[in-house]
Amino acid sequence: MISLTGLFSFEGRARRSEWWLTTIGVAILGSLFITVVSLTASGGDWSNLASSSAMPVAIVVLNLAVGALVFWIQTAVGVRRSHDRGQSGVGVIAYQLTSYGWSFIPMVVLASGLEPPPIPFAGAFLFAFAVILVICAVYFLVTLGFLSGEPTANAYGQTPKTV
Repeated sequence: MISLTGLFSFEGRARRSEWWLTTIGVAILGSLFITVVSLTASGGDWSNLASSSAMPVAIVVLNLAVGALVFWIQTAVGVRRSHDRGQSGVGVIAYQLTSYGWSFIPMVVLASGLEPPPIPFAGAFLFAFAVILVICAVYFLVTLGFLSGEPTANAYGQTPKTV
């Protein structure tokens, strides 16, 4: 059972089912909200989304706030799922900060109206970075989504199967 207070907590343990339901549910709801708000702000024209003049700063701030909420909830459930596996959750936090931080940069640049500076070898850097993120995503998908937690109490609490 997923409780609203449990959505924001980094303490305790989470079952695989809680991780799957929370991760998928929050991602879908957050994406739908951001898409609807962004399309409404751009007058329903997908091509206007790339224009900084079509995206008011208030909408970008609202999207960043929703993204931050999604980030917090997904990170919290990921850390609790790591706890169920007997791990600290630091890897989940590092991965989430890296992947979400990287995705927020274009929104901030878009809101500022600034042109991003040219970066030498940007293509190679972005490719290598993307490969590392994909490898980490697959690792967390397997360890958090498919592997069982510890069957008995561990340093992070009782098994969630009996709670």
